[in-house]
Amino acid sequence: MGSEHSLRATASGNGPIEHSNSDHTIDGQETQLVARLRDGDSDALRTIIAHYANRLSKFAFYIVGSRDTAEDVVQYVFIHLWDRRESLDSNSRLKSYLFRAVQNRSLNELARETTRASYQRDVLEESEAGIVPVMVTNPEDAILTRAVVQSAIEQLSERRRLAIRLRMEEEMSHAEIGEVLEISAMAAQRLVARAIMDLRAILQLD
Repeated sequence: MGSEHSLRATASGNGPIEHSNSDHTIDGQETQLVARLRDGDSDALRTIIAHYANRLSKFAFYIVGSRDTAEDVVQYVFIHLWDRRESLDSNSRLKSYLFRAVQNRSLNELARETTRASYQRDVLEESEAGIVPVMVTNPEDAILTRAVVQSAIEQLSERRRLAIRLRMEEEMSHAEIGEVLEISAMAAQRLVARAIMDLRAILQLD
């Protein structure tokens, strides 16, 4: 069908979509957007793509290390979102759903396309004693320059790298980070705190 083809073209980056420069313009409208999407409203999908495509592509790139693969991942997620729109939970958090879907798809792609070392999975098994010192509650104030920090972040373990990027660049709450990484909000807070401690050590801020 023409409409279906047009929507798939939009999701794959070939449609007439202008990406939004605003970070939070639709955050308060997610419930309505999901409801409209479930009803087959193509404009809702276009709004979602315009708002999230660049952010999701950037996030995917951090995982797969390839812009082309990152774009493929995001295209797949949007097409999958449209194909499964009727099964969406109208109360689900759209942003968390999309970032989690991109993360999962990116990791699948990475497993097939690269020989990168296995990601650390034991973050939550580490000792929980004394891992959230007050001095790192607001780490952004201690950051030197973006370039230096980006270089330092690349030295973190995979889980901590994803957590700190979601916190610092997407300004997600610990609850939202937990939803993306499929861990509890408290575990996400500890993960971010550990990442911050690692950054401080790498940057020699202590």
